[in-house]
Amino acid sequence: EQTSLYAALDSADTEARLYAATTFPTKKGDMTLTSRLGIADNRIDTRIDWGIARAIPLSGTIDFSTLLRAIPARGTATFPLDARIDFNPGTINFGYETWQIAPSTIDIAPQRIDVSDFSLDAGTQRIDINGTVGDSSDDRIDVALDRIALIDIFETLEIHKVLIGGRATGRVVAKNLLGGEPEIECPAIHVDTIGYQYCTIGNADVAASWDNAAKAVVLDADITGTEGRYSHIFGSIYPLGEGGLDLNFEADSIPVGFLRPFLSAFSSDISGRASGKCRLFGPFSNVDLEGDVKATDVALKVDFTGVTYTANDSVHM
Repeated sequence: EQTSLYAALDSADTEARLYAATTFPTKKGDMTLTSRLGIADNRIDTRIDWGIARAIPLSGTIDFSTLLRAIPARGTATFPLDARIDFNPGTINFGYETWQIAPSTIDIAPQRIDVSDFSLDAGTQRIDINGTVGDSSDDRIDVALDRIALIDIFETLEIHKVLIGGRATGRVVAKNLLGGEPEIECPAIHVDTIGYQYCTIGNADVAASWDNAAKAVVLDADITGTEGRYSHIFGSIYPLGEGGLDLNFEADSIPVGFLRPFLSAFSSDISGRASGKCRLFGPFSNVDLEGDVKATDVALKVDFTGVTYTANDSVHM
């Protein structure tokens, strides 16, 4: 690790200043982190600059001021501080988008956190967060999503085996986040041009929720294809640990381009449409596909012969 630390105390102004910088490894590359703190009159002004050395940008600047009101007695509060945090303008570079952090307030009380007007804005997409983090079903956080580019998330996090695309708009509601059984649900998310592995399938209306026991996101999606056909996707995504998914497809004339990564050992191009039932499952590092589909007007290029084969047939995977 490469670490430096500088501290200064001005006894006349009763102000302390602290500068720290460090570099340490992460799964996504080496992270460089620098922080500057100014401390006076129960107020801490903080600026944090961070960045990870990688091909797809992941960095940012976070600037906020913390007013310490009290320190609760040990064992009497969920949080060790009673404080107000005022966020100043900042930025987060996630993928190829720069997100602006707007001024907002987070109020930390002994048993709850209140979030007011926290937002991230990248121009063509936006996230707004308001509400209360607490230990009852009456304490809820609302996260409003406006045209969030899903493909950017998977590309930036380098989950290349599960590249889900589209623009998501809707609301996430989280309750009882500090209780034993948090409740998280997305009652209605609309995704324009949803796709898989850069293959657009159609427009989707998605309902999703968090399963505490399985530690999974359970989703149910109805998709209207480009030809007006309807398909159904349901199952679970497991975001924790190694991560993985188990999704079932009931497809009616969807593009077969989503199969391209499963055929990459011998084919670089496939087109046509497919109907039937299949299952996409396994860890993110080794996703597998099984099922029975009927292929229509399928064209498959076999790379080692350079020949494109066409077919209309049933396929078992």
